[in-house]
Amino acid sequence: MPVIRTLARDVWQLNDDIEDYQLKAYRDHYRDSHRLILDDNIIIDSASDVVDLVAWLRVGAQSIKDIKLGLSGTRPSYLKSSFSDSSIVAAVKFAVRLWLFVPIDDQVSDEDLSLKQMIEQKLPHAPTTYRTSSLRSLAAGVCEKDLTRKAGIKLLWTSNLSEHLELIGRSKLKIFRHASVLSSYIGTDEE
Repeated sequence: MPVIRTLARDVWQLNDDIEDYQLKAYRDHYRDSHRLILDDNIIIDSASDVVDLVAWLRVGAQSIKDIKLGLSGTRPSYLKSSFSDSSIVAAVKFAVRLWLFVPIDDQVSDEDLSLKQMIEQKLPHAPTTYRTSSLRSLAAGVCEKDLTRKAGIKLLWTSNLSEHLELIGRSKLKIFRHASVLSSYIGTDEE
């Protein structure tokens, strides 16, 4: 798993001491994200291609329009010579989904939005105030066993951060499976 270990360190900023069994979830996320590239003009086949693309996107709050101009000017090796604007968009969607665990498929049509704005639109915002009559608090010690055995809730693991704690019906709860990456992002621009 050397490719995934490189991505864990250079894309997700995880410690090198992460165990192989922990890397399996990240490998699955990489494979699932990579399968969504449906453009023959993109050939991302090495860890360095992914690291370079994510590093390029980390530079700032760029809009899709700026990203298209920048990447077409640099002509990275993972874009074939016959690439188009849609190829660049496909590469960006892949990289953002992989790096930040959030699909931005429906946001890229507004080319003036920055990546940060697209991500903010995808993630739920906590309400600033609660009505105390409608707020139910969970005990601090609530765990998986309480939810599954006592409450009859089935937990579904997701690599999509925007789906975290999404309740499906009354008996299924989606849980973000890459919590370790969130702690590595605290105090960084990814926060």
